[in-house]
Amino acid sequence: MKVIVAHPQQQHSYRLATALKKADMLSAYVTTVYYRHHTLTAFISRMLTGKWRKKAQSRRCESLDDKDVIQYDELGGLVVLFCHNIPFARRWYDAIRRSVEDSFAEKVATLAKKTNADAVIGYDGCSATLFQRVKEISPDTVCITDMSAANALYLKRVYEIDSELKPAYSDSLRAWKRIWDPIDIARTENELKYSDCFLCGSSFVKRSLAVSGISADRCAVCHYGVDATTFTYTKSTKDPSEPLVFIYVGYVGEHKGISYLIEAFSAIESSMAKLICVGRIGLDDQIVSSLPPNIELVGSVNHDEVASYLSNSDVMLFPSLGDGFPLSIMEGLSSGLPVVCTENTGSADLIVSGKNGFVIPIQDSNALRQKIEWFLENKDVLPTMAEFAHKTVSKYSWNAYYRNASESVKGLINHARNS
Repeated sequence: MKVIVAHPQQQHSYRLATALKKADMLSAYVTTVYYRHHTLTAFISRMLTGKWRKKAQSRRCESLDDKDVIQYDELGGLVVLFCHNIPFARRWYDAIRRSVEDSFAEKVATLAKKTNADAVIGYDGCSATLFQRVKEISPDTVCITDMSAANALYLKRVYEIDSELKPAYSDSLRAWKRIWDPIDIARTENELKYSDCFLCGSSFVKRSLAVSGISADRCAVCHYGVDATTFTYTKSTKDPSEPLVFIYVGYVGEHKGISYLIEAFSAIESSMAKLICVGRIGLDDQIVSSLPPNIELVGSVNHDEVASYLSNSDVMLFPSLGDGFPLSIMEGLSSGLPVVCTENTGSADLIVSGKNGFVIPIQDSNALRQKIEWFLENKDVLPTMAEFAHKTVSKYSWNAYYRNASESVKGLINHARNS
C-alpha cells in the first residue's frame, strides 16, 4: 500500500508517518514548515533566539529521512505560525490559515493522483478541501481523517449548553473559533462528507462522530503512546498528614471544564488539599483574582518542567467538556497519579474505577467534589493506585501505537474499498 500523510501544520502527524514508514506503507509525508538544510525554515531559524529557535529546529522528525518529506507552501505555513504566535497578527490568522490549507490541499491531491496513492490521511479541521479535491481528481484514493479531537459539531452542542450553565465562562469557550465560525462549520461538514474512514484517538472521538451519522464500522480506535522515560514513577515518601496535592495540566479554560474544577475545589478545606493548574491561562482577570488560596495557576511552562510538577503531585483532575485523547493524562498516569476525568475525555478508555482513578459525567462539579473528598478520606490506598496507574500505560508505548496505527490504516483502506 502507498499512503500519503498530509498535514499543513503538525499535531501528532510525525507519529503516524513514522508508523507507516515502519510498516513500509509511507509514500510521502507532506507538510508546510519543516526544518532541514536549504529550507526557508532553516534560514529563518538562524535569525531566532531562545525558545523560538528551539521550536523552529524541532519542526522535524528524526524517524523520517529527508527524502520521505515533501514541503508545499512553506512560506504560507510560516506566516500562519507567525499570525498564531504574535498577538497583533491574530486577527488575520483564520483567513490566512484557510488560504494556505486550500493551496496545500490542491498540491497534495495532485500528488495523490500522480503517485496513484492508495490513501491520503489528513487531519480534522484542515482537510475539507483536500478530501474534496482528492475525490474529484483521484476517486480511487481512500480519504482517511486522523481524528485527534472530537467531532467539532458535537462539541459545539456541548459548548452551547455550557454557555447557558456557566455564562461567566462563556467568553473562554469562544477561544476555539473553529467551533463557532460559520465558515469553519461548513468546512467541518464538508470534511466529514468527503472522508471515507476515520482513525480515532479514543472511543469518545468515535462516539462523537455518531452525532453526524458516521457509522461505527467506518472508524478505528487507535490510542496514542507516552514517553515513559520522561514521565517516571517514584514511590512517594510523603507524610500522610500533609495536604494532598491535586494537579490539572492543560489549557486553563472552560472547554476543559475549569469552572467545574474551581467550583468543586472551592468547597474543599484549604488545609486539606491544594490544586495546581499548569498551562496557559484563558480566564478573565476577575475570575483569577477571586480564586481561593488553595488554587494556584502556574501558567505555561516548558514541557520538561511538567514532569517535575507531576512527580510532586498526588492526584490528577481533568474535567474536560471534550478531549480526544489528552497526552497530559497519559503523562500523569505514567508518573503514578490516579486520574479523575470525564466521560468526554478519551483517556477514560484507560481508567478502571477505583483502581487508577474514576470517570465522572461532564459539567458536574458535585461528582468531581465527591471524588476529591474520596481521595482525602482514603489516603491509604494512594500508593496502590499509584502503582496501578503507572502500570496502566506500560502497554501504551509509542511502539505499540506504531503497530496499531499501521494495522488500523490497512483495515480502514480495505473497508473503504469493499463498501
